[in-house]
Amino acid sequence: MSKESEKIAARKTLKGNLRSLKASEVLVKSASIAEVLLTLLCELREKKLDEAKPTLGVYSPLEAEANWLCIEDQLRKSWELVYPSFCEERGIRYRSGKLGLLKSKEFGVEILSPPRDAFEMTPDVCLVPGLGFSRLGERLGRGKGFYDRFLSRFEGIKIGLSFNEQIMEEIPVEAHDVLLDFLVGEETIYQQGKPYKFWSQTKDT
Repeated sequence: MSKESEKIAARKTLKGNLRSLKASEVLVKSASIAEVLLTLLCELREKKLDEAKPTLGVYSPLEAEANWLCIEDQLRKSWELVYPSFCEERGIRYRSGKLGLLKSKEFGVEILSPPRDAFEMTPDVCLVPGLGFSRLGERLGRGKGFYDRFLSRFEGIKIGLSFNEQIMEEIPVEAHDVLLDFLVGEETIYQQGKPYKFWSQTKDT
């Protein structure tokens, strides 16, 4: 089976997994992921980032994606939130949300995105959506390649957010695919294959 055929089969399986989730389950699972994410971001900000208010690239979650918005107000206290926009010539660029967000179909689906005249910024840390993930940090998108092109040049910290139903033992990837640094699940964080130990836990042991 070719790599592209493997991706098609994996996408079919993953979409079926997500369709099986009720809206109430998505909310509960998203809240668990958001709580774990908040803890990780607090530690990254303390350990790795020198800026008084570092920049966090976020995304407008689709119906069946991990919804981080329940911690949006908390994040704004410590992070400058920036949102993806897209143009054919330059691909994904992140812009400030201070001018508000507008409904857009730049990515082929309706999402909230900043206006084109919003200030462009490069994230220090980026939340990356996806259809499927492995614990190693492999990611399978929806086939458009928007984030693949962005990740190939992004040098900051990359974090995937995933329901348990989106995690596969192995994702069909190609040589150009970029591994995520962290995968935040419903109970656990994986750092390229290994359960992540928080700095405070490491310090105490």
